[in-house]
Amino acid sequence: MNEKFAKLNLLDSKSINDVRRYSTHYPSNDERDAHDTEYMGNEDIANADKWPYEHFNYSINDYGFRGGEYPKELDFAAFGCSFTFGIGLPEHMLWHNIIAKKLSFTNANFGLPASSIESIIDVFLIMTKHIKIKNAAILLPPMSRLQIAKKHPEGDLINYINIIPNYNLTVGDLFKINQELIYRAIPEEEIYKICRNKLYLLDHIAQERGIKVYISSWEQSTYDLLKQLDLKSVILPQWISTSKEFAESDLARDRKHPGPEHHKLFVDRIFNSTKWTI
Repeated sequence: MNEKFAKLNLLDSKSINDVRRYSTHYPSNDERDAHDTEYMGNEDIANADKWPYEHFNYSINDYGFRGGEYPKELDFAAFGCSFTFGIGLPEHMLWHNIIAKKLSFTNANFGLPASSIESIIDVFLIMTKHIKIKNAAILLPPMSRLQIAKKHPEGDLINYINIIPNYNLTVGDLFKINQELIYRAIPEEEIYKICRNKLYLLDHIAQERGIKVYISSWEQSTYDLLKQLDLKSVILPQWISTSKEFAESDLARDRKHPGPEHHKLFVDRIFNSTKWTI
């Protein structure tokens, strides 16, 4: 299949297995994607002695997400990148699980580490096609992350790889992606356009499928874009650190991602906002 024409018709996804193109990079066997070791192994192990809370293991299901199997209906689902997946944190400390517990909601975590806005919304389009989700919260990363369609070097499956400026992911090496060349070729205006169009698509499909969507971001320019768009989805308060000291002292087990107090702060800001209407 030509990579230029590899994009799935996500609005008419035939199977929940379509999401594996985003979360699994080894189509020929049952190995998990590179994030399992790159994000969820080495850093956690190296800094385990600095972690002040109970230790935990990651439970990854067949689709590459945290958690178990999915029911046909969910009260609440979260979509995003590593902040939502919860790198370096046990599941009960994550912002969306705190919300679900407060509301006694059934919930699922569809966060994938290092995801772009485009991939996050693609995952939303697939999962909401096959699971009836009443409410969805989406925490977005920087717009500069890009999604690339590439054929797997060991098979015929087309995967959707995310690249990050000035960060060399091992999965990029596996797929032989020249990040520097890509970023030189794509103007900043095009990156804004990709994100804007994808957000309007999300907004439209959520309305068609009867899903109440709440959106925020932990990155300033992305959050500014959300506020500029005419979206029917609810824009939640921004994910923030209240100070440099807070950001440096409250860390997850990997010592790179925000710790449990950041997740609690985000939940408090959400519930104190008049925009939160669940």
